Amino acid sequence: MTKSWKLLALDMDGTLLDDEHRVPRENAEAIQRARRAGIEVVLASGRHIDKVRDYRAALQLPMPVVTTNGCEIWGADDKLIHREKMSWQDVQQFRQIGARLGIVTQGYAAEGVFRRPEEFPEEQEALQLNWLMMLYRESDENKQAELLKALRETGSYEISMSGEHKIDVNPPGVSKASGLQHVCSLYGIRAEEVAAVGDGLNDKALLRWAGLGVAMGNAPEELKHEADWVTAPYDQFGVAKLIERLLDGSL
Repeated sequence: MTKSWKLLALDMDGTLLDDEHRVPRENAEAIQRARRAGIEVVLASGRHIDKVRDYRAALQLPMPVVTTNGCEIWGADDKLIHREKMSWQDVQQFRQIGARLGIVTQGYAAEGVFRRPEEFPEEQEALQLNWLMMLYRESDENKQAELLKALRETGSYEISMSGEHKIDVNPPGVSKASGLQHVCSLYGIRAEEVAAVGDGLNDKALLRWAGLGVAMGNAPEELKHEADWVTAPYDQFGVAKLIERLLDGSL
């Protein structure tokens, strides 16, 4: 019996997009074939909503999008559906850890992304913002290890790697999986009716939760071991090839 998939969750960078941050024609056309076959598509990204809106519009996707690793869910009408936050005090703690280790630290708030120390607001203004997640950029493996150790000592925050040199910190219990779960609950879709694909360790929980977890060919081995199936790399249109398999019933 052919599996009836109702929803496909797509990571963006390193999965859906090419090196120029565009959606290849092969992927875009495959997404439309999936939708015509009754499979809805949800973008699930670590990006801020400001960096997701145009892609959703271009692909004409009517479903909500999951952004900032699950901290926010936005409807197709561009209205906020759900938000998970962290406190300014925690943001300050994470900034101090980064400063102590000499690691670039970025803060994501609903109101915008603060990429450099001088961009962060003063406390009076910062307390009025809706802080979502933190992101560290560091290529040195030893410093990465120091950072991960320091972050884990802070408590229950969600820590993952969205790229080889990027470490994300989300509020406790918040991930792309929790975000997609929320979307599915709104539409009566069960986990076993969902396929999800990604390339980063911040996609691990998502792939575990979905009925079919798919890793990109360019994903780290750790993620591939978690996946039910591995598709082609992003630069070989792995998303389109996955959709072909979903539609022909071989997955």
